Parts: sequence; C-alpha cells; structure tokens
Amino acid sequence: MNSIRSLLSCNQNKDEPPFSEEDIKWVELVLGLKNGFDQHQIAVLQNLDELDVEACPGSGKTTVLVAKLALLSRYWTSKTKGICVLSMTNAAREEIQERLGSTFEGQRLLRHPHFIGTIHSFFSDFLAKPYLNSRGIPLVSIDDDLCRSQRRKLLQKENYFLLTDHFVAEQVKKRLDNISSSKPTSIKHIEAQQWLADHEKKDVSERRLGIPIYWKIVDESYNAVRVSAFGGDQPLDLTADLELLLKKCLEEVVRKGVLCFSDIFVFSNALMNTSEDVYKLIRARFPLLFIDEAQDTSSSQAEMLHKLFLSERPDVDIVTRQRLGDANQTIYTFEPPIPPDGLDPYPSSNILKLTLPVSHRFDQSISSIAMNFETNPLSVDMRGVRATSNGGCNHCVLVFTEETRSFVIPAFAELLSKELASFELESANVKVCSHVHEERDGAPSTEEFARTIRDYYTPYIADKMTKEYQQHSYLIDYLNHG
Repeated sequence: MNSIRSLLSCNQNKDEPPFSEEDIKWVELVLGLKNGFDQHQIAVLQNLDELDVEACPGSGKTTVLVAKLALLSRYWTSKTKGICVLSMTNAAREEIQERLGSTFEGQRLLRHPHFIGTIHSFFSDFLAKPYLNSRGIPLVSIDDDLCRSQRRKLLQKENYFLLTDHFVAEQVKKRLDNISSSKPTSIKHIEAQQWLADHEKKDVSERRLGIPIYWKIVDESYNAVRVSAFGGDQPLDLTADLELLLKKCLEEVVRKGVLCFSDIFVFSNALMNTSEDVYKLIRARFPLLFIDEAQDTSSSQAEMLHKLFLSERPDVDIVTRQRLGDANQTIYTFEPPIPPDGLDPYPSSNILKLTLPVSHRFDQSISSIAMNFETNPLSVDMRGVRATSNGGCNHCVLVFTEETRSFVIPAFAELLSKELASFELESANVKVCSHVHEERDGAPSTEEFARTIRDYYTPYIADKMTKEYQQHSYLIDYLNHG
C-alpha cells in the first residue's frame, strides 16, 4: 500500500497528526464554519490510512470530505499522482467548486492529476472509452432513453421483424395469463382486458412500436437480460435465432456510440479482464481513493472498484481507500447489498471505523427517536445539537392509505403553516420529495401504491421537470412553453 504522507510536504512524523492546528483553522475559515470542527470530524481529517467513516444525517460529512481534500491539496507534492474521489452524484465536486473554487487549493483539486466525479464518469473516461476506442467504436452518448429509442427504431426494420413480433406476442400472452389467473373484478383482470381491447384497435406497426425495450447487456459478447420494472434481472427466453437477432440489434446500437449507463460497466469490466496494465496505470495515477455516499454504491460497482483498486495483483500496490457514508440512508435498492461476510461490505468490520455522530439537522429529541430505527446502529450514539430556537420542533409522521394519498401534500402544507411563523415561511426552502422521480412501467404493487410524486400530485409530469425541457434557445420558445 502506498504511503500517502510521502506524497505530502506537511508533518512526516507518524506519531503526530499530519495537519497542524493552524491548518485546521485555515480550512475552517475558508469554508466559513462559525463553530469549527468537532473532535469526531478532526479525527477523520487527520487520518490518512484505510478507513470507513459512518456519518449520521446532518453531520457535515461532505463538508468534512471537502475540508480534507483542501488540506491534502495544500500539501500535495506530486504532479503525476492524484486523488480520486467517487460518488453517485457530483455533490462533492459542486461543493469544491462553490466553496473552494476561488482558492489555489480548490483549483488544483479540479485539475490533472486529480479526478473528482461520479462512478459512472470515472469508469467511462478511464476504462470503457479506451476499450471501445481500441475496437473502433466512438463514445457519442450515454443516455438510457436515447439508447432504448435507437433499439426500438432498429426493431422496426424488416430484418428484425421476427424478433419484434415475438415481443409483441409475448405482451399478448402476458395479458391473457393475467386474465386467466385473476378474478374478473380485480384491477389486474380489468387492466389486462383493456390492454387487449386497445391492442386490437392498433395496426401492426403501432403494435411493434409498443414493445418494451428494457434489456441490459451483461458482457462484451452482447448477451442480455431483461430488466424488471421493480428491480432485478430476468433471463430472456429466446430461441437461438432470436437471441442472435437481439445481440445483433444491441451491437448495432453500441457501434453507433450510443450506450446505456449500465453498458459503461460492461465494457470497463471487459478491459479489466483483458489487460493487466490497466491496474498498474490506474493505481499509479491514483494512490488515494475516496468513495463518498458509500452506502449507495451497488454491489456490482463495489466489486468492480475493489477489483480495480484493491485486489492482489503481481507487482502492483493496492491504493489507500477511505469510504464515507451512512448505511441507514441507503436509497439504491435495485441490487442486494454486499453481505457483512461478502467481498467488500460497507462498513467493514476489517477496516478502521470512525463515526461522525453529531447531527446539526436534528435536535436531541428527534435524534433520540431516530436512533431506535437505525438498521445499522452507529458505533457512537447520535447526538442532535440543532437549537430548539430554530422552530418546527413538533414531530409528525403522516400515515395515509391509497384512497387518501392525494391529501398528503395539503396536510404537509397545513402542518408547515402551524409550525413556522409567516416570516420563516417566506424564507424557507420547502420541498416535497418522493422515493422515485420518474414513472415506472407496470402497475404498482399493493405495497408501493405511492412511489412517485405523481402518485401524490396527479398534474406532475416528470419529463417536463428536466433542465433540458425547461431551458430554450429563444424567447419565443419560452413564451410557447409558458
């Protein structure tokens, strides 16, 4: 494992913290922290070894990471070796741009040899793109919707009709099975009958346009599985001839340079399986790896990251890795998490673990309640330090049924009007969020009858809330939009 201290020009005495009290005060001032860092946060800042950090909600986890990067940048000496920071979102990069962008240290972090970005963008830039380019395939777009539309467009060509009509017949069979297996009064039965009635009114071309395109490539040979609307992969029951046609369709779209996000990991893995040099190059370039929001790294991504940075390879050092997250706030549930005895779980019992238990989001009354619902209890009890003078201290859980879900948002608004003074409401940044933003295919199960914003507020249309939809080139387009 690389010694990170040897890449820094600060204190080299291993028996002392690498950063001085003046360094800590400097970064507190740069980030505008009135109360400074607490003892738990400073312990994380001063640690340069392999580490897992557990953080409670509102503990300033991302701020601590940005501060640590600023300190490292201040003393970083190498012009060829850099720091790699990965997450599911660009939150860390955006915070560096916003809070450190005017400083020399912040500007250094956003340039070579460092990389701060999403896991997708990292694998795209450093692995998938080189692999595809070596095979004469340009990387034009990574967009699930565009990729699926290109597949659907291809399947409307005559040479693919055998496959396309198979999927049409598959849709019909699914509805017939729903009718035969359900009561005539059930929603499942009624919806299937309505679908078949609408299907009969369509001509052949319309039927072919309606086939589902939710397939995921699983290897560089274009073998594929069907992606379920509710998560998980299902095998495609195809004859050899139809399977060959599907592979041809998928490959044709990839060769245009149009990929789904999941394809990035397929072709990244292909490079890792065919080149030992990639391990030497990546680890030489990035001796220090941070993974933010580690709880949201899927099991397959976690395994690939472990393989790339930490697996035992001949004549190749493993990197120093630190992960930050909150296992109680996992939101990506389409893959089962790595079990505690698996390859690389987060947090790991085999790695030094530090905790950020102080929440500035909750007061102690809420923290005491929330602790009872932790699925992964913190090593140190959560402590809420939000001042009660901030108002809005009454706790409330809204319980609703499928019939009353449309009253949830009005009830929330009424609660706010009671809890917050009028001057607070004027400056408050109130938001309503749901677990899922976009609509999913298929009817929701009885357990998840409220899964998107639209289930609570019918006029909401996800497609019309994107930046691309709301931003135009000309004033007349804005007027038409309005």
